[in-house]
Amino acid sequence: MKKLFFLALMCAMTLGTTAQAAFVSYDEAFMDSIFGQTIFKEYWPADGDFSIDIRFNPTIELVAPDLLTINSTNDLYSLWNNHSGGVKTVNAFFVDSLRACGGTIHDYGGCGEVGGNDLVVDSLSQSYNPVLLAHELGHNLNMTHSVAVSGDLMYSGYIDSDTTTISQATFQGELEFIYPYPASDPVDPNGILQGSFADGFFVEITPVLVVTAVPVPPSFLLLMSGLGVGVLITRRRKTNS
Repeated sequence: MKKLFFLALMCAMTLGTTAQAAFVSYDEAFMDSIFGQTIFKEYWPADGDFSIDIRFNPTIELVAPDLLTINSTNDLYSLWNNHSGGVKTVNAFFVDSLRACGGTIHDYGGCGEVGGNDLVVDSLSQSYNPVLLAHELGHNLNMTHSVAVSGDLMYSGYIDSDTTTISQATFQGELEFIYPYPASDPVDPNGILQGSFADGFFVEITPVLVVTAVPVPPSFLLLMSGLGVGVLITRRRKTNS
């Protein structure tokens, strides 16, 4: 019976400590400061404020142990095929390792679908560099690396906490394809931008944590441990009697 108790307790401990390397981190206020820059306010000056409010939904989990590490383009699209929500909701996937982004296989910090509604970041890279999530969201807003220069948010080289500027060339050269000027409400029905000049513009993001298994609630672990202790006490009483 002692062995049974030991096995039950070990089972509970194992369930509660499932290997999990990916984690979610983001700074909503920091993202707001980037997408609320003067460049947005000046693009349609006659129409009003075009700053974009970034809104994060509660984090959800995706049980996909094979996608915790993205090793190929097929892995990438398999991950994005698990999109949750409507076409205007961005899914920001957090994984343990990202080694594919539609091209050469090597380590990437993040990858965003240009003009789409999915992006993925390496959890550790994002925690060290919060600009990364903003950069990938820029791709979802149809901005590419093509006209960006060093120091610009959409620059294809190294980005850090200081590369938060979105240049006029990047913004006007890329977003204009989706939101042509002039426009009363520059919202593409198939794009992620929501709102209007009257009510303000916003982008809705749902963080998706990729996990190996569904975490076991602490209450269940306590119950398992309690049952094991109860069995052991009962056995000892019978032995003593």
